[in-house]
Amino acid sequence: MYKLFLFLFGFSTLMGQNLAVLEGKITESERGLSLPGCNIIIENTGSGTVSDSAGQYSIKLREGSYIVKFSYIGYQSVTRRIELSPKEYKSLDIVMKPEILQEKVVTILGDKTDNSIVAKKIERKNIRQMPTVYNDVIRSVKILPGVTSNNELSSGYNVRGGNFHENLLYLNGFEIYRPFLLREGVEENQTLVNPDMVSTLEFYNGTFAADFGDKLSSALVLDYGQGETDQVKGNFRADFLNAGATANYRKDNFGVIAGARYSYPGMFLNELHTSGSYKPEFADIQVALNYDLDKKNRLEFLFIHAYNKFDLKPEEWTGHFKSDRGGEYNAVAITYDGYRDYIYNTTLAGARYRHYFSDKSDLSFDFSWYSSGEEEKNDLRSDIFYDPDASQPGAGREFLKSATEVVDNSFDLEAFRTNLRFNIQFGNHLLKSGVEYDYYNLSDRVDEYFSESANENLIRVPRIVQKESLLNPYSFSVYLVDKYQINENILLTGGLRYSEFGFNDETVLSPRFNFSWRIDEKNLVNFNYGVYYQAPFYHEIRYLDENSAADLKSQRAIHYIAGWERTLRKDLMMQVEVYYKDLDNLIPFYYDNMKLEYIGGNKREGYAYGLDISIQGNLVEDMKSWITYSYLNSKDRDKESEEDYKRRILDQTHTIQVFLQDRIPKRPNWQAHTRFILGSGYLYHPRKVVTDEQDNSFIEVDLDNMEEFLFYFRVDMGLSASFKIGDSNELIAVAEVMNVFNNYNIAGYSWIQVFSDIKYPVKVPHIFSKRFFNLGVEFRF
Repeated sequence: MYKLFLFLFGFSTLMGQNLAVLEGKITESERGLSLPGCNIIIENTGSGTVSDSAGQYSIKLREGSYIVKFSYIGYQSVTRRIELSPKEYKSLDIVMKPEILQEKVVTILGDKTDNSIVAKKIERKNIRQMPTVYNDVIRSVKILPGVTSNNELSSGYNVRGGNFHENLLYLNGFEIYRPFLLREGVEENQTLVNPDMVSTLEFYNGTFAADFGDKLSSALVLDYGQGETDQVKGNFRADFLNAGATANYRKDNFGVIAGARYSYPGMFLNELHTSGSYKPEFADIQVALNYDLDKKNRLEFLFIHAYNKFDLKPEEWTGHFKSDRGGEYNAVAITYDGYRDYIYNTTLAGARYRHYFSDKSDLSFDFSWYSSGEEEKNDLRSDIFYDPDASQPGAGREFLKSATEVVDNSFDLEAFRTNLRFNIQFGNHLLKSGVEYDYYNLSDRVDEYFSESANENLIRVPRIVQKESLLNPYSFSVYLVDKYQINENILLTGGLRYSEFGFNDETVLSPRFNFSWRIDEKNLVNFNYGVYYQAPFYHEIRYLDENSAADLKSQRAIHYIAGWERTLRKDLMMQVEVYYKDLDNLIPFYYDNMKLEYIGGNKREGYAYGLDISIQGNLVEDMKSWITYSYLNSKDRDKESEEDYKRRILDQTHTIQVFLQDRIPKRPNWQAHTRFILGSGYLYHPRKVVTDEQDNSFIEVDLDNMEEFLFYFRVDMGLSASFKIGDSNELIAVAEVMNVFNNYNIAGYSWIQVFSDIKYPVKVPHIFSKRFFNLGVEFRF
């Protein structure tokens, strides 16, 4: 792999033609406000860009003469002719005047992007500055409105009452997947996305257009850069948990960005509740290439290979609970002998060909191969004890039972995806159409053995699960989207998606609509409607027999959303969204030690409604902050029943999320970054003791009842200082405190029958990570 990495950079340096850079800022004439999302089109080339949140833009072009057109909803378009010389840096600032026109030049965007309040964006520099575990891109999404997660150890997140299996994730237009056998927490290390390579991040927390795939809750769209200059640019970084290097380069019509990472978070994991020998590691290499054959033809490539291993030899765990016996608090202590291993390897290879017929039409074809191989091996024996007084460990200790856990599971996925997309603009319409075909090879082996031996009258649980399955499902989709710019202030987007799911021989239609109206320069409103289906996949069918699995239907959600955006002042805005989700054919699920387990078929129906309010912008100049409040009410019940609706398991009623940035006024190179999350508790199903015909007692999930976790509270803080070295190099030192207040958030419960005369299990809480200090350094060149 390293030879391939070196070859690509060596090849790129041999390609010699100089590019010029056109850059500037877009503002409006009346108050001097910057205009983010302004379209910049280089006529007759198929090239273009959009301004960022500060109204800044930059684009690289060959030498020559060009006509540049600037357009923005609610403002008069501006056209400029420019001349560029080799290696020239030309600055061109534009001031746009408000005006309502009858027609609108529509920019063709072949990728999945949309400049409206439906799409939430986090800028590249904010992703890199946000204090998160492992400096992870996907974890940064958790500050956005409508997103909840009460688990800092996992990159999984929930959107408006849905679970983390209901979220789409695209990288450079290619869909990627979360690992499948994860215990949704401790075993998870870095995610597949390299934060230093990301150039744009867009998140749709409800409705998304018909050119997106079929999931119920959200879509996250990430893109890597295209290479920046004719000099190699990049960075090296290292801290107590991670190390990595990234470089990008552009010469003439060839661009490359590449990165490699290595992660070793054993020091962080040693602070977890279970003591033992943690030996996790992660390594990956990623390369994104693009090559312009000529002005009308372009090739793009993406290659990723990642290795992730979690190796744990647990030693001891102690949990406290309160009862009417012994001291003020009792304790359960567990001693372990054995190991728990988890390995997964991921490879993604994707290629795309794009042809521009003109500046008003383009065609693209892409193919990708995604491979994930996972192994889960446990050979663990444990002795469980009861301590009557938690303040005196070991005093009066009583043996409860021994347990044996032997697991040898494996899962292999191959996903082959082909997509053909065509976009054309005529008049005020931009039509986007496409055909998608996905084929999967899934091989799953489940080999699990659990047993418990206990004192008299206590639990005995033998359980053996053995299963092998090989599945080859496919999906086929066709979509059509029309973005109709009625005038400079009103945009109407309508689309229809037709999908076939080969696994259960099901066909569905998904109409999706968006109406966007800029009332004036300060106010923008959106109305959205969409029907979304999610076909059953691996998690939903894992423990079902073949006939039951084939009878599963797609879960369905109908979204209704109304949004309002208000510009408060320059670079500061407020967004408000209210939504309602009509849910049907739901497959119920519960959590077992942080792992989501589905139960049976399409048994449930329900709804979710709520409110998201966010204030975002530069509270400090050029440093974006977020303050978000979300309210959620989500309930369901058995289909065709007259029973009352009950809260859904992920019904987190109130959530406050804050990301603040500041700098020292007299030392602007010193910056502070704070991330704050406060959320009311999710729900969980308690456990109960049941007895079979042979008078064996065991613990099972009580699906008829639910209880609520305590609220989740976490504050992470970072302090960075940057120092210029020469004209173009920068050294950045970072100090972070994760979980500043050392709050013991509850990850879940162990359920243990401690007292022989009481026929219910005691719940003993597991806690997430404690306070952790991290130091790092980054060198940018």
